[in-house]
Amino acid sequence: MIALISSAGEEIYKQFVLQVLCYPTGHILPDVPYSLDRVANPFDQSPSDLVDEKEAVIVLVDYVPTGNLAQPLQPLFLPLRKATISRASRFAGKLLLDVRLGEYCYYDDNIKNSYIPASASVTPRFWSGVIGAIDQSPRPMPTSPGKAIDPADRKSWMSTGNFVLKIGKDAIDFRVLDARGEKVVRDECEDWKSVVDMVTRTGQFEDKLFYQISGLRRPDSEVSLSLLTVGDRSVYQLTAGDSAELVLHFYQGRKRQATDKSVLQTLPTTLS
Repeated sequence: MIALISSAGEEIYKQFVLQVLCYPTGHILPDVPYSLDRVANPFDQSPSDLVDEKEAVIVLVDYVPTGNLAQPLQPLFLPLRKATISRASRFAGKLLLDVRLGEYCYYDDNIKNSYIPASASVTPRFWSGVIGAIDQSPRPMPTSPGKAIDPADRKSWMSTGNFVLKIGKDAIDFRVLDARGEKVVRDECEDWKSVVDMVTRTGQFEDKLFYQISGLRRPDSEVSLSLLTVGDRSVYQLTAGDSAELVLHFYQGRKRQATDKSVLQTLPTTLS
């Protein structure tokens, strides 16, 4: 499995995470860029090997204070959703990926407990511990040699390591099983909300509104239109004069649920 890691250090990275959490399963994000010096070997030299891997997971990395002077910041890895890489190429010093979005991860109680406090365990159900145990995974380092990292000063440290890397086979487990060991069937929206809850815990996304495109459907129909792939684009098949309803889910995450409520107004639109 390939880990495609992103941070929230700049607004453009936050927007990428919001896109990942917005679009429906099967949607292709085209030309997702990674600097080649952030790509683990051999994928920096042989991008096509990423396509051959078949499975990927998109991961947000955050850095949290530990209260330990020897290691003042610890990387926290939050898998968002599964994906597949449909195209990979090198251009102008960057790796460009077409990423097809898959199902969301689900943070059940066991997974949530592995993050409080951040766990160093590498058992397959302790996701952050598994990714953090990879030598090439992102981690903070002082901006100036000889000076310590100050968690309150973002300029005192930078992120090092690779943001495209391989996770060993069966090293990480995304299954959700019941007490009998059988797979639990869940609604995709619930999985999505569990991911948003985790993403908003640290405050990096506290000013963001999360929404999920559940699908596009004909008026007076509960059946969603099929999402099609045309070249490197994801499209719905509609013709001039067609009407369709865009089904959206909105969710602010656990940290912001007590804030003042706002009203969103949507208006019907007919394609012309």
